[in-house]
Amino acid sequence: MELNHSTASEFHVIIIAAGCSRRLAEMTLNTPKSFLTIKDKKIIEYILDAISERNFRYVTIVVGYLKEKYINTVGTDYKNLKIDYVTAKDYAETGHAWSIYLTKSRWEQEKRPVFLIHADLFFDPKMLDQILNSKFQDVLGVDEKFEVVDGEEVVVYGQSYCVRTIQKGALLPSKIAGKIIGINKWSSKFMFQLFGFMEEFFEKNGTNYNWEPVIEAFIKQKDIKIYYEECGDFPWININYKEDYISAQNKIFDLIYG
Repeated sequence: MELNHSTASEFHVIIIAAGCSRRLAEMTLNTPKSFLTIKDKKIIEYILDAISERNFRYVTIVVGYLKEKYINTVGTDYKNLKIDYVTAKDYAETGHAWSIYLTKSRWEQEKRPVFLIHADLFFDPKMLDQILNSKFQDVLGVDEKFEVVDGEEVVVYGQSYCVRTIQKGALLPSKIAGKIIGINKWSSKFMFQLFGFMEEFFEKNGTNYNWEPVIEAFIKQKDIKIYYEECGDFPWININYKEDYISAQNKIFDLIYG
């Protein structure tokens, strides 16, 4: 069993924020999705405040669509955070696995363990504590209490906290460990191996992949062990549709802060 003794200040936080959010096009014509406000505060501010309060220090935001909004509004110093940016110029034709790969040169400067966070998540900040304090070094945050809505959810199959496979489509609900949330913790060793694998994977398969199928291929081909952390006790939502945004503004906000 892997034991984790890392503290937040040791991590390199990577925030994926490059996409143009076609499913929310009418709301994001002039603003990145994570700049949508919930109770007069931007989604990205909730994320940055949460990681700042936990003494994370180093942040890379992968930007693309309307990147100037991030650079000019968030800047490079946010409270106690030191922020830099990596640009995904071809964000419209690539998946967010490619966004992660684009941070390779920046990551190699210090080779810290990584906290990966999607910028369109609205979540209870205590979820960060749950994942940070996991006894495992390489962790996928999952919601073990999720409800199957359309069968298209990206889920983890596993047992005793060990990930067996990651699949899109909740076909065997009784055997699912949980739905992928989009907050992960990966060790320096894992990142080093992952970047090497990604280089080969993208050269062979192209760059239009999200990180979940790439991680699935990585752990299978390289016989890498990765674990899941159950975070279903904490409210969260991935904002992809207008209905998600409305839910975040009302139900989810009240559950977290009410």
